[in-house]
Amino acid sequence: DISLDDINVKEGNCVGLCSSVPATARVSCGPSTVTASTCVINYGCCYDDTMKDQGLPSCFQHPGTCAAVPVVARTQCGYVGISSYYCGKRGCCYDASANGPKCYNPLSKPTDFPTTMAPPTTPKPSIYDCNFEKNFCSFTNMAGDNLNWQRHKGETGSWGTGPKVDHTQGNEQGYYAYVETSFSKQNATANLRSPRIAFTSGGDSVCVRFWYHMFGQHVGAFNLYQTQSSTKLGKMVWQRKGALVDDWVYGHVTVPRSPAFYMVFQAVRGPGYQGDVAIDDVSFVNGPCPPTMTCGFENSGMCGWTQDASDQFDWSKGTGNTTSVHTGPKWDKTYETGFGHYLYIEGSYPRQPGDIARIESFEHAPTKGKCFQFYYNMYGNGIGTMNIYIRRGKTVDPKPLWSLTGEQGREWLRGLVTVEEDSTNWKLIIEGIRGGNFNSDIAIDELMFTDGACTPKGDCDFEDKNACGYENDKTNKVDWLVYSGSTPSYNTGPTVDHTTGTTTGMYLYMEASSPARRGDTGNFVSEKFKVNPNFKWCVDFWYHMFGDGAGALRMQTRYRSAWSNSRLITSTKWTMEGNQGNEWRHAQVNITSSYDFQLIFQGEIGSGITHTSDIALDDIVVTEGVCPMPKPPPTPNPCLRKCKDGRCISSEKVCDFYPDCAQGSDPTDDSDEHGCDGCDFE
Repeated sequence: DISLDDINVKEGNCVGLCSSVPATARVSCGPSTVTASTCVINYGCCYDDTMKDQGLPSCFQHPGTCAAVPVVARTQCGYVGISSYYCGKRGCCYDASANGPKCYNPLSKPTDFPTTMAPPTTPKPSIYDCNFEKNFCSFTNMAGDNLNWQRHKGETGSWGTGPKVDHTQGNEQGYYAYVETSFSKQNATANLRSPRIAFTSGGDSVCVRFWYHMFGQHVGAFNLYQTQSSTKLGKMVWQRKGALVDDWVYGHVTVPRSPAFYMVFQAVRGPGYQGDVAIDDVSFVNGPCPPTMTCGFENSGMCGWTQDASDQFDWSKGTGNTTSVHTGPKWDKTYETGFGHYLYIEGSYPRQPGDIARIESFEHAPTKGKCFQFYYNMYGNGIGTMNIYIRRGKTVDPKPLWSLTGEQGREWLRGLVTVEEDSTNWKLIIEGIRGGNFNSDIAIDELMFTDGACTPKGDCDFEDKNACGYENDKTNKVDWLVYSGSTPSYNTGPTVDHTTGTTTGMYLYMEASSPARRGDTGNFVSEKFKVNPNFKWCVDFWYHMFGDGAGALRMQTRYRSAWSNSRLITSTKWTMEGNQGNEWRHAQVNITSSYDFQLIFQGEIGSGITHTSDIALDDIVVTEGVCPMPKPPPTPNPCLRKCKDGRCISSEKVCDFYPDCAQGSDPTDDSDEHGCDGCDFE
């Protein structure tokens, strides 16, 4: 039997099909020797080898992709300097690496053919939603707290904190709700209560979705409560603390639907005025939040991960301490509190040494490469082994992609697994093996899949607006922040990042203005590096220290040694002090360590004019082994060129825009400058 449906004829050419790409506008996708099946199935590109003899690529980018737009054909979308986030909101393409518009228009939208194949991907708005453009909708400031939420547009009244634009419109005319923290005390709260949420039909849960902005040196906490009371907070269901990036971030949480309830958005003031918290585009969807590539186990279920029925026991959800003493985490990784959730294996009776518990991820389509990031806790003197395997189709590779055995300390540690390019569907399997005694609980949290290979541990260019496993030390008086463009203070800090050399590129910096004081320090701490066979590491990074009040930047190691009774030892390996000029400078530091260690980048506020003491970092790279020796300058050639009168001209004087040969017997002799490039004064 053969069937047809939904036949549609329109004038003109179809747009969005491989045949719509002009031959001369093809952008290569893969090597010239690639086969048609590899090009189409593995690369997701178009294939046509009829013009190979004309030197045109047979495998070329699909017109629906941003890569299909040649650099010379790119047209500006939005304003110059627009960020990748706001570029994406306009439905445009972003590429900061090419010499052309960074934000540019795609080729064309595909031809609109009618279809009934799929339901709309965006749920219909509910009567409870609010974007704060006209008013507070039915949201209400609760009585009995210390602060109030207020509608606002543009920048907040405090310098160095709060959003510059709203989320809905992405401009200074759009409104959002925020809490101004300037005139209040630490731990003061502001509670914004939603209308009474009462869906009359649907499942047993509701997805609460919102965008939040937390940026500034003194951001406290942002909490979300569910309650049946119009006057009480109820149960905390979501939390974020501190700040790192000046951007709107998406948040969501699944909560029980029945009975009817209120949601309370609570901002908690930090230690200073630079702690504004904002929200925008709050919405409520009947049903659970859709699965995401990140799982913190805070909602019901396991985010698409499933228990293996063929093992000896299951992974369990936990909060706070596990049920066994001297093993397992103190709290979860997501919230770092006793109410946050994680997944763990319990090593107590009736478990026996060697018992296995496995979970399996949801199925992934063929990939060009994925990074699986997770946090694990392996604390206890009986810890066994944790393995991660890949299943391709029905076959499990016998060799694990990742494996670790034995106690790793009390803290949560980050793990990274790169899934190489694969042409088949695949799943990951996490296996926990019970150790020699009951002190063998293994826990996992914050599982996340992202496109592309994992960034090596310690490396960071901050372009993804994250810290790559680094964290601000909880004892900091001044925190490091991810930023772009000029810092808020004048006569200090960089104007562009080092990676891209643009105002939209991201870097890390420490703000020196008030309330920071002279001598205050901020530590940016890496995850733990394991001892390698030669005990050698190379740390390569770029730093920026510009301003009359510039203080100091140090690179330190922190470790525990047996001879110090496991006390933390901090050792300074590199120091730079004072004003180094308005430019990015390069540094390489050799590290020798026979113990596991952490890197610390410590900034210190200077003793001069404090606000001119901003310090920035970018492009950190950590590799095993000794740093390569800098290449010595080439030895000058004393006779690179000869003048007409036979005199030798050194390589140091050739092409230096001065006619040395003309100083001899022939004033017209330009032999030493002949054939040199011109000067464009760049």
